[in-house]
Amino acid sequence: MTDPGRGLVSVVVTSYNHAEFLPQRMESLLAQTYRPLEIIVVDDRSSDDSVKVLRRWETDPLVRIVALDANLGVAGASNRGAALARGEYLMFAECDDFDAPGHIERLVRALESNSAGVAFCRSALVDSRGAVVGDDFAGREPAFRAHCAADALIPSPLMRRFLLRACVVPNMSAALMRKAAFDAAGGASSAYRLCLDWDLWGRLARENDFYYVAETLSSFRSHPTTARSTFDLAFQLGEIFDVLRDAAGAMELTARDRFKFRLGLGLIWAGYFRADPGAWLRGFPRAAAAASRRDPFAVLFLAMAAGAKLLGIRYSLVDRDFRV
Repeated sequence: MTDPGRGLVSVVVTSYNHAEFLPQRMESLLAQTYRPLEIIVVDDRSSDDSVKVLRRWETDPLVRIVALDANLGVAGASNRGAALARGEYLMFAECDDFDAPGHIERLVRALESNSAGVAFCRSALVDSRGAVVGDDFAGREPAFRAHCAADALIPSPLMRRFLLRACVVPNMSAALMRKAAFDAAGGASSAYRLCLDWDLWGRLARENDFYYVAETLSSFRSHPTTARSTFDLAFQLGEIFDVLRDAAGAMELTARDRFKFRLGLGLIWAGYFRADPGAWLRGFPRAAAAASRRDPFAVLFLAMAAGAKLLGIRYSLVDRDFRV
């Protein structure tokens, strides 16, 4: 039952060529315990049967289907949906993810309990069939795991520093934000195709605290046709370098912190080798050239980071142990 005193949540589903995952995505949203709720589905000119599949829900009073005539990209489709949103709260639900029934309810309660601009939760990593294959929290840096072992407010300065190490919001679907905060941050940026979420969280963190919910309420799907799989190593690293250097440039960092930040970029770069050594070796020349154009010392810091890993130096000794 809808409580007239509760804020409307607008969920924007950005749909593109994942028709096979749409039924689970839509049903998991319609099964949410929270009301009032509106679901705005923006199909970004899919070439598969996505629009046909979505027509199953076009008569549902909670759902609005918007089929674009031209492909706008993820940022454009997200902003189009946000422009139509009437809610106090806003969520971007990626079309290949799905949620536990209490996901939105729990995040709304988190935002109602404090002045944070964004709340996000722990996420399960699932395969194309929806089977759990991992957990995003397990791979986070020690400082993040220590701070967020239980539900926790993450003050703006600390969140900005966490984001210099990794995109600690595991997927867009895991987060709920105040619509006013999203608008004030300028919306999603079309400058990024792969890291637009990382960029958005960084801009939101300049003016907003975040709140972490330690319960696993979102499922983040990994499969061969994710956006990340369509970009080569050089492109991925180029976007990561740009997002993080922009974020660092907007912060007041000491010389020591800047050194550790650059070393951290090397650690991210070195981490790709473990994920796919063959792709890393094939893409290294182009990635090195692209990174060096952004930072002449990039390869040096990569070598230092790789050496630290090979020598077994503890992560905490090379990680950026920033203090707020």
